[in-house]
Amino acid sequence: MDELLDRREMLKRSALLTGGLCLCRPTDSISATQSTCCHTPDIDSTSFFIQQDTLFIDLQREKILNKQGNAVFVSIPEQEIEMIVIHSNNNEYFALERFCTHGRQVVSFNKKRNIVQCNGYNHSIFDLSGNVIKGPAPRALRSFRVVFKENRLEILLAGG
Repeated sequence: MDELLDRREMLKRSALLTGGLCLCRPTDSISATQSTCCHTPDIDSTSFFIQQDTLFIDLQREKILNKQGNAVFVSIPEQEIEMIVIHSNNNEYFALERFCTHGRQVVSFNKKRNIVQCNGYNHSIFDLSGNVIKGPAPRALRSFRVVFKENRLEILLAGG
């Protein structure tokens, strides 16, 4: 039996269908040399090390972070480190926790808007300091202090 949908129901179903889809890039444009609002590559394991309470990233090895508007994920489960490191459009570096405070969905850097967004349905939006711009996220993302020194980043892990 054919079912006629009123406008409101049609819009609701359309939103549910597209809620999990990324529309910021064609599906075949993922490149290991850049990030998009839907794709954040993992950091090259040879480009970082941890000493005491600091994560050091060698920007001569991690070429993705040399270009403004790119980001990488840093995942070191044995040290409970899960973060996104961003080289913003303003030529600043930021490090934030990797998962949204609402539903623990992965976040990504949206370089067109210079913000961080949740990849889950109903995207929470955060500024580059981790503050909530738009919910449903109940609190800010944890942020980490980043210092740029001579082609490397120093990210303080303790104290955030």
